[in-house]
Amino acid sequence: MNLVIWMSVIGLITAAVYMLSKWISRLLGVEGVDLEETKGGKVFKWGCGILLGIYFVIIINLGIVNEQEVPGSYILFVIAALWLYKALLEWKYIKGSKQYIRTLIELIILMTAIPLAHKIISHFPVF
Repeated sequence: MNLVIWMSVIGLITAAVYMLSKWISRLLGVEGVDLEETKGGKVFKWGCGILLGIYFVIIINLGIVNEQEVPGSYILFVIAALWLYKALLEWKYIKGSKQYIRTLIELIILMTAIPLAHKIISHFPVF
């Protein structure tokens, strides 16, 4: 698959999720509070580091020890884990806000858009 086409699609998905996130924020009446401004800022950084560390250990283990190609679905698992972790911390540390609902909706959109885009792109020949 052509890297330029795939990166363009990822850019479009990112822009769409950003626009939908702003719309959902208005719909829910959520004012964006940065998680870094709360007590959960350090917890979020450490947790993301641990989750990414586990992901890289799994990829290195599959690539070196088992000499297998790492499935692309692993990145979806990482995205899901990071967004779920962020939603959990928003629920816990940002009291009285529905920001975690917005994060969960973003996760659902990403988890459907990325595989759908991959499926659509794989059916078209790359010139």
